[in-house]
Amino acid sequence: MLDYLTRIIFAAIVSGVCFLGTYYWYISNPIEEIVTKEEREIAVLATSENEVQRKPIAKVIWQTVSDNELLRVGDSVRTNSESEARIEFKDSNDVVELEPNSLIILDERDGSLNLEFIKGNILVSGSGRTFNLRSGNRSLSFSGDFSLGKSATSDIMDIQVYKGQVNLVDGNKKASIQEGKAALIGKNGLEMSKNMIEITYPLQRENIYITPGEEERSFFRWKSIDPGYTVQLFTGKTRETMAPLPEIAVSGDAVEIATQIPVGKHYWQIVASHSDVSKPRMMSPISRNLIIAKVPPVLLAPANASKLIIGKDKSFIFRWGNPARLNNLLIEVATDAQMKKAVLRDTLPAGDLLESTVKKPGKYYWRITGYLGRKKEPVSSDIATFTLEEVGKLRPPKLLQPEEREGIPLAEVNEKGVFLKWENVPGVEMYRVSVIYKGTSKGIFNGSNSIEEDTKLPQYRLPTADVGSYSWSVKSLEKSGQVSKSSKISQFRVEALGQLLWADGKDRSIYMFQSIDPEFEVSWKPGPKTTTEYQLRWVPIGQEMSSVDWIKVNGTSFKTGVASVGPVSVEVRALNKAKQVIARSSRKTVVVEMEPRLPAPFFADSLPPQLKAKRNGTADVSWKPVDGAKSYVVHILDAEGKSIKEIESTSLSGSVKSLLPGEYSVSLQSVDNKGRKGIKGTSRPLVVPNNSDVKAPTLKAIQVN
Repeated sequence: MLDYLTRIIFAAIVSGVCFLGTYYWYISNPIEEIVTKEEREIAVLATSENEVQRKPIAKVIWQTVSDNELLRVGDSVRTNSESEARIEFKDSNDVVELEPNSLIILDERDGSLNLEFIKGNILVSGSGRTFNLRSGNRSLSFSGDFSLGKSATSDIMDIQVYKGQVNLVDGNKKASIQEGKAALIGKNGLEMSKNMIEITYPLQRENIYITPGEEERSFFRWKSIDPGYTVQLFTGKTRETMAPLPEIAVSGDAVEIATQIPVGKHYWQIVASHSDVSKPRMMSPISRNLIIAKVPPVLLAPANASKLIIGKDKSFIFRWGNPARLNNLLIEVATDAQMKKAVLRDTLPAGDLLESTVKKPGKYYWRITGYLGRKKEPVSSDIATFTLEEVGKLRPPKLLQPEEREGIPLAEVNEKGVFLKWENVPGVEMYRVSVIYKGTSKGIFNGSNSIEEDTKLPQYRLPTADVGSYSWSVKSLEKSGQVSKSSKISQFRVEALGQLLWADGKDRSIYMFQSIDPEFEVSWKPGPKTTTEYQLRWVPIGQEMSSVDWIKVNGTSFKTGVASVGPVSVEVRALNKAKQVIARSSRKTVVVEMEPRLPAPFFADSLPPQLKAKRNGTADVSWKPVDGAKSYVVHILDAEGKSIKEIESTSLSGSVKSLLPGEYSVSLQSVDNKGRKGIKGTSRPLVVPNNSDVKAPTLKAIQVN
């Protein structure tokens, strides 16, 4: 027992000495923070689409990475079949964009950036300095922009150089790929693509802008090749799904294809085939571009016609949207609607908000302007207004509904009650609404002819109301107990009238007009037997109904044209022989929308991709029928896209006559039984030979006295 206790004491002494020695060494030698090469942050995931993953060098599990997250030396980054990533490097302007199903490894050697390209498709934009990219035993150094493609199961790599130069080292072999060239790197080394078509517009990653709501075509241009070739445009949402656009083909000496392409991301390529099969197929590099609707900036805050309460040391935020990705956004704030008396005119920072420097009370106008890509075309938002008010000036709200001296049918009140609505006041959390009944009934509001209630919402519902006249007003309340002055007192009436019912039984409906210009129609059920006349009034939503007069209507329906599509508000009343109102409808909202137009007809299968006119300048065009079409229109455009002829035909063919020698394009349009032209279809080229019999007119001799 004594020996056992002795061993324990000895072990404790040794452990204590070791601990004290370690502690003394630790405090005597402070450890300096060391950042290893593998921990150094060299890049950031600038933007991503769907899930992007990374795997640090010492890990085995892939982790989801988010926008603006830093990437370190040794990180692997990959995308899946539906994701993309844009990586920006910290010490330069170098950018690498990963398309779906791509994988790279970030590396650094001898103080310079290296990338290991494993698979997929990437676009590299260099800053002008040289950095290296490796794939297996191959090494690329470059400055400029280029793309790389490589399958996970193949050793062949596809290179397309858009700008600058790429230098390749493959074992003992060296080669250079210049701007505008493409090549394949395989077992046999570098094989330059000799039969390349050079693209002139749009360039790689350049945005294409179109005007929404218009049948605008996008142009794809290249340098002309042998006229014996037939050129087609291949497009797709991904590289794998690219296919030729149907019914569009031009000769090799043409330099563009114009077609309607929906908004979104598109991959595309120009491909040319020769009628002589011994001649090689030609193609352009694959490009990716965004088709963007030419939408102006969207003003989000302050909302139009809003009122803001600010103090001497407080500010507010301008907030906007930029759906068309316009460049160089400019904000303008002025005290006049013509934007001439500017109090703020400045370039907007990156992002979507700006803290305002405008603090003086008053009414202001503001807008944002951006510029389109290379064209530098300005696109401005609508002009919106806002009003600044100082803290401490508590104001009452503006009353909105019912309108002044508006009559409300008793039947409608019994069914829905009476809704009192007013304008929301910024900074106010409570309102006090007062209603006074001026009729003869006693105790209409729980024993009283007046009512006063507080509410947080800018509206109040009277659950019941007798026939008679009413006055009402609203005050604004603050938390401190401060009460504003009363709003303007408004009047309304509850009338002992019958209720006119809408034919469809709805207070809201959609009217799809089929006419060329917008219009709407409403119908209602017959009123009381003593009705001798109906009157109707309507306004676009947002305009006060009391601002328009009643219109006499024959029958129980009404149809009229409107300035534009959108919602309108309608109400009807019935009158007797003595011109007294005996029934009235509820207020109905009608949303005016256009019935969809007919699609364009397809060209007949018998027509060649390129149409050729006869020597007399006549060209025959035929097409397939479209259900619901009454007739068809053939459009002839010159080389500049200007319309020179329109021919309407009720059959499935038509002839264009007396065309001068030159190049044209032909497109088709359907016309429905209402005379509305449908959507224009894709165009086909039309060539009138130079030896045409049709010549330009000559001027007769003019005698000058």
